[in-house]
Amino acid sequence: PRTIEYPAVPLFYFLEENARKFPDKPCTIFKGAIVTFREMNEITDRVAGALAKMGIKKGDRVGLFMPNTPQFVMSYFGILKAGGVVVATNPLYTPPEIEHQVNDAGIEVMFVMSNFYKIIKTAQPKTKIKTLIVSNIKETLPPALRVLFTLAKEKKGGFRVSLEPGDIWFQDLLAKYKPEDRPAIKVGPDDTAIFQYSGGTTGISKGAIALHRNLIANGLQMQSWMTNLDPGNEIVLMAIPLFHVYGMVAGMLFAMLTGSSMVMVPNPRDLHDVLGNIQKYHPTIFPGVPTLYNALNNHPDVKSGKYSLSSVKACISG
Repeated sequence: PRTIEYPAVPLFYFLEENARKFPDKPCTIFKGAIVTFREMNEITDRVAGALAKMGIKKGDRVGLFMPNTPQFVMSYFGILKAGGVVVATNPLYTPPEIEHQVNDAGIEVMFVMSNFYKIIKTAQPKTKIKTLIVSNIKETLPPALRVLFTLAKEKKGGFRVSLEPGDIWFQDLLAKYKPEDRPAIKVGPDDTAIFQYSGGTTGISKGAIALHRNLIANGLQMQSWMTNLDPGNEIVLMAIPLFHVYGMVAGMLFAMLTGSSMVMVPNPRDLHDVLGNIQKYHPTIFPGVPTLYNALNNHPDVKSGKYSLSSVKACISG
């Protein structure tokens, strides 16, 4: 189309709409565990209520230090519903890199996966971070895998940690607050949604500002290019990092705007896991980069016919 109509709504409007139209449809799929759109909407309401009780006000910046897991989506939309600004930081960053972005953005509360807890605690003394909300990856695993994720595996992967005073477990936060605790705060299309930092390849890392309407426009523009899109019935393979703007917009937000399910892949370099997810869940949309597509196309198990990539009808390359 030559023009598109852009609704004057906040970004989380689309999650709420998906919860209404597709309540039992998977929003995220992770290692076989499903979080439906209804559940995701309720969880993000709880997160918003918790953040409000913690003192987060409209316009406050809240950090995310997580890989591609359901907890990233839960935290992201919970922050937006509380009126906050999402600052997603690369979990591979070193303490000095973390310190710069956290201080530049003015972050006082940060969501973090437990295996990255210690690196954030290392950086914390030189920042204004007051509270870390910590999640263990096993919290969103299916029951069988949760049992297999033994104490030894937790310790080996760095997921088993003891929280210091002032920090809180994500699951405790969800148990303490209810969806009705979500603050009655007005968030509109012209409010800031994210600070997205550049990689710093041309100098010091800089934060780019995006409003709710900017991100909605990006997603709807992408949607308009896919003439064979079937809203509500697509499955997006989320194998590129959500903490980068490309994965965030071309993957997560595109999926949210189109009512698509997201198959979460924390490590795109684990080609066996990527192929296993393709084989099991038959994704139709695959945002990625040429090196990843090339590696999969030339993988011995794909060439031999063990794995089929035929379910993918669209690749979004960046």
